[in-house]
Amino acid sequence: MQSSKNDQMDSSPTRATDMDINTCSSTNRDNPAWWYVDLQNVKSIHDVQIYFDRISGTYEQQQRQRMYGFHLFITNTTEIDSLKDGHLCYNHSGPDLPDLTSTHVCVTFGRYVFYYNERLPDVTYPDGSNSTRVQLCEVIVHACPKGTYGRNCYQNCSGNCLNETSCNRVTGFCDEGCLVGYRNEKCDQECPNGTYGIDCMKNCSGNCINNETCSKVDGGCANGCATGFQGYFCTCTKGTYGGNCSQNCSGNCLNGTYCNWFTGFCDEGCLIGYRSKKCDQDDISKFKEARQSSRYEDSEVFSPDKAVDKDISTCSSTGADNPAWWYVDLQEIKSIHDIEIYFNGSQTTASADGTFGIGCSKHCSGNCLKGTSCNIVTGECDEGCSPGYVSNGCDQECPAGRFGKDCIKNCSGNCANNETCNNVNGMCVNGCQTGFQGLICDENV
Repeated sequence: MQSSKNDQMDSSPTRATDMDINTCSSTNRDNPAWWYVDLQNVKSIHDVQIYFDRISGTYEQQQRQRMYGFHLFITNTTEIDSLKDGHLCYNHSGPDLPDLTSTHVCVTFGRYVFYYNERLPDVTYPDGSNSTRVQLCEVIVHACPKGTYGRNCYQNCSGNCLNETSCNRVTGFCDEGCLVGYRNEKCDQECPNGTYGIDCMKNCSGNCINNETCSKVDGGCANGCATGFQGYFCTCTKGTYGGNCSQNCSGNCLNGTYCNWFTGFCDEGCLIGYRSKKCDQDDISKFKEARQSSRYEDSEVFSPDKAVDKDISTCSSTGADNPAWWYVDLQEIKSIHDIEIYFNGSQTTASADGTFGIGCSKHCSGNCLKGTSCNIVTGECDEGCSPGYVSNGCDQECPAGRFGKDCIKNCSGNCANNETCNNVNGMCVNGCQTGFQGLICDENV
């Protein structure tokens, strides 16, 4: 737009932005005379180049006189009366006449670029400069390239701005914040050792192995924990789990192992006589009084109580009786769910492998830990789930964005096409977003 259109020629305002220096816009001798271009939205501007109509010979001097005292504004409004509230990029103030071609560094934000000139009363202007007219052949507006900022765009952004945004072209600041693990206005400082997370507001557990610092992104201890601690964050002492490590493991995990610090499950299974994922359901026959039809060779070694002493290496045994029997007294009437029998050290089951329920009519999920079969009564995976699966029967994949054992790990979030990662191992099957690499796309290129 411009203050008027010179009817003596084709002088529309768009001729100053058509990338043809041989075509020019032109107003009449307006006071004030102005021209502006709308950049469509607020831009980060670096500089503005002006090409005023260069008429050779004596007219070139006339053109420079018409330019005398011009202003260059960057604004977010087209209201002429509000121009001076915008950013003054340049004001020619003499005493020499301005050049017809000029470049003005103007590092700011704005939507409209205004060329403005006026002649004020009671002001003395150089000879020939008492009137003004806008005759612009080209106005070129440059912004800093993405990833640079500052005067002449010579400085590089940190590359750590949130959501892959570029930094502020003027200040270099990350106006939307930092990637996790970085801090300050430019996001060019990693979190100090011992802190992590958004704006480095969280403290590491301090329990990483060899006094290593935790991950500055998520606080995890990548190489393991110091003695006495466990879990990815090394926050729980062994034998505890859950929020604030406030819950105690059952103490019945197989081979003296500790429960999972996150779930409380005994991932490697239970001691003989215990069941459930946490191994907290006890054998109600343990150490109760038992009887049998006879004792083999009348030896105490084969007494009936050996079948309820929680030691699978000791066994009761009768003689060659007919009938032969054994029983245990539970002391009172109990509500019984199932019975496990270990005959000569071998556990018996009542269903075909991979099935459960009445008549073995239902199929296990196939996702029980270490390929074990599910519980023949309930269909649950008593020893836990294989990585990538959850629920009692391990028949549900990890929710989108999670993976691994008990789904406690977060995907990188950098898979191509915003796909979620593999629920088992966290891999990005179809590759990474631009700027990332590695199997799980967690490494910057």
